[in-house]
Amino acid sequence: MMQNENTTTTAINNSLQIINRFLDNFPPEEVKRISWDLLVYAFGSEDANGLSNIARSDMLFFYEQVNKVCEALVVIDRGLAGN
Repeated sequence: MMQNENTTTTAINNSLQIINRFLDNFPPEEVKRISWDLLVYAFGSEDANGLSNIARSDMLFFYEQVNKVCEALVVIDRGLAGN
């Protein structure tokens, strides 16, 4: 049982380091800008002509969710930094 707890703690610590590294390299404003630029490029290219309305909607939903995850990561990171 103790080894399982150590494995879980290690996995959480590793995950938190990954989150911290991501946020250091890509602040939320940068994530929003990059993901928006990618979305605009995807919709604006000739390759987007074949996208269905559902596919376009899915891409917008993904964009929104990625930004929400990034915002949640900032809250977690700031909360942990305060401890």
